[in-house]
Amino acid sequence: MLHGLRRVGTSVAVMTMLGAGVIATAGTANAAISACPTNYVCVWSGANFTGTLFFVGNATTMENSGDYYATFLLGESPAPAYSTDNSSLGNFCTYDKNLDLSNTLNAKTSGNIANHSVYYIKKC
Repeated sequence: MLHGLRRVGTSVAVMTMLGAGVIATAGTANAAISACPTNYVCVWSGANFTGTLFFVGNATTMENSGDYYATFLLGESPAPAYSTDNSSLGNFCTYDKNLDLSNTLNAKTSGNIANHSVYYIKKC
């Protein structure tokens, strides 16, 4: 499960969870994370919000639809996901290509995720 910590000034905290969890870090603000708008769910191909920002989803739309949202172009494999930001008030789950749960992204959390297989995102 994602139990991330939001950035808090210059203090740094690290939490490691087992299973479909994350290693979430909070520390000085990362400029790349600002690319994820408020009330959106975003996924990066690199750790610590680096690499390609390959998914940006409006949480309000996603919450109301109940649909699975593909994090890749149909017919193409996604980049492995290493970090996420859920700036919304809702909980979202990521799923692998077989629609098996891979991570839980709790509200107002961000960080590095443990399971890099993120084909779909859905309200959970």
